[in-house]
Amino acid sequence: MEPKPWSGQACGRTRRIEAVPVHDEPMDQQTEQAVRSVAGGQCRTISRPQALAAGMSSRQIDGQLRGRRWQRIHPGVYATHTGPLDWSARVWAAVLYTGSGAALSHQTAAFIWGLEPRRPSVLSLAIPSRRTVVRQPGLRVVRRRRVEVVRHRRLPITSVRQTVLDLTAQPGFTLDETAALLGRASQRNLLDPAALLELLDAQWHHPMAGRLRRACADAVEGVESPLELRVLRGVIRGHGLAGFELQVPHDDQDPPVSGLHVAATANRDGESGHRGLGVAGGRRHVRRSDLRHRALGIRVEGDGLAWHGGDRFHEDRCRDREAAAVGDVTVRVTWDAAEDPCQVALDLACTMTHRGWTGVPTRCGTSCDVPERWAVRTRRAAG
Repeated sequence: MEPKPWSGQACGRTRRIEAVPVHDEPMDQQTEQAVRSVAGGQCRTISRPQALAAGMSSRQIDGQLRGRRWQRIHPGVYATHTGPLDWSARVWAAVLYTGSGAALSHQTAAFIWGLEPRRPSVLSLAIPSRRTVVRQPGLRVVRRRRVEVVRHRRLPITSVRQTVLDLTAQPGFTLDETAALLGRASQRNLLDPAALLELLDAQWHHPMAGRLRRACADAVEGVESPLELRVLRGVIRGHGLAGFELQVPHDDQDPPVSGLHVAATANRDGESGHRGLGVAGGRRHVRRSDLRHRALGIRVEGDGLAWHGGDRFHEDRCRDREAAAVGDVTVRVTWDAAEDPCQVALDLACTMTHRGWTGVPTRCGTSCDVPERWAVRTRRAAG
């Protein structure tokens, strides 16, 4: 015989069950101001230990959540409002959740430093290898034995050079991406290649150490984009077209810039063009030629679609007019330098010859016929 469900009656009497109201414990004005001060400096987020240190009791914290005046982001981390969370608040919440020794890293750090254009949807953090944290949605936490951490706007974050090493160590990170990353660091005055190599020596296990050393050598010369790297290596160096300088300011501006010139503290106190969190270097805009042969009056400009579209198209044409006004000719190169560097080298070598070059182009490989084709077009011996 199955037992009957309990009916609320016992011994002929009805038992009434009433909910006992829970009254929130109010905060005094001093505690409320302390909590507001802490949360206000963290994009309106606060951890439970911080709230308790500010004078709140556990009952008061629970009352804020129960009354829907606060919202829970991660275990023990709250937003002191119930509206939508912006990206900066999510960053602060992630740092508060992961706790002591944690630092923003990888794509998250790259965006904050201004090395990546898009905010990552998943936040990356590094924690000491001795610690563990419970996984949370939207967070990617890695344990690290050794990592270089600095403070930026009170947030712990991997240094610029550590961020570069972390990104380039990821599987599938290409040479072009490495050149682009160092180029963005150059444009923002954030990184000294010598400092990067120093950290690379200390972290000798880096899987792309050789590639980074070559990229740093190019960065010292002034390479700021993957396209410039392809032109420099595949077209100019590969075919013996000597005499070109990288990143040459126009005649009415500063002296030539060679590589990345950075103050020692640039990666700690940089300012940003991004709203909320992010940095960009303080270097003013200087009109420069990607490559220039001063003696022959030839300028080579790399036209990447992402960098030279929109308003930059008109700026480029203005630079071309300025070059023509002083007697220089501009040779524009797109990604055909990567697809057919020999053809680009042939065109550039012929241009150089017509403007007084007495040299001879060389072969970039056994199948290269640039010297022969150049001799036919210029009616000179290939040597």
